[in-house]
Amino acid sequence: MPLGNMFSGSGLFGWAIAVRLLAAGAGTHVPFNRFPATFGPRASVLGVIKSVPFEARFDETETQPPLGTASAETITGAVFRDSAGRVRMEFRVSRERQRTYELVAISDFGARTAIALDPQARVATRLTDMGAPPGGAVSLSGWAFRGPWSVKPGAEEKTIGGVLCKMATPDIQPGASRTAGSLSGEIWISDEIKYSVLEHVTDARGTHTWRLFDIRRVEPPSSLFVVPPGYSEVVRPKLDRPPGRP
Repeated sequence: MPLGNMFSGSGLFGWAIAVRLLAAGAGTHVPFNRFPATFGPRASVLGVIKSVPFEARFDETETQPPLGTASAETITGAVFRDSAGRVRMEFRVSRERQRTYELVAISDFGARTAIALDPQARVATRLTDMGAPPGGAVSLSGWAFRGPWSVKPGAEEKTIGGVLCKMATPDIQPGASRTAGSLSGEIWISDEIKYSVLEHVTDARGTHTWRLFDIRRVEPPSSLFVVPPGYSEVVRPKLDRPPGRP
């Protein structure tokens, strides 16, 4: 299923909310124009994922050639998911000759909330009323991708990082546009942990890589999914528009 502009509860939801917080200046001190708008795995499982806890580290690179010059971002961090389906993602974003920024995004689809933690400023911004209310939308499930990707019948399988994965490949139709035809690479997803484990994607915008490693099938501490002591907290409804705009 192409993901388009939808975000899931398995990881994409968390980072998407973080980017929206930054874009609106909702309490964080990380400048939006220094934070990548398209980071995170290209594949994710839609909906709340319960009873599949794990924790892991990740690294990612985004290389784009704006105006003929290479622009590379390196993102490292960790992801945690508990048995209730809550997800915590810790990001450390580095760009050449610029300072490094850190952000933590916590998403709880079941409670319809998302939290962005700014460790430097010790500020927590909590968004409420995220997503559709119970019974207000059709329940979504299954794998979704940003872009035309799918798992073909008989797709290759192999173990990566201790979990069984299957490969998704691009869906390029005959007569596709030049932009679509430039898409190549592979995405390895795991039904065991319901997370994308390894990605290498090249398209007209540049190159994206994603790697999940040090995967541990454990229950993360519940303290990771709440605002830490010593943080000031801002609570606001979902961001339909940046503050100060009608």
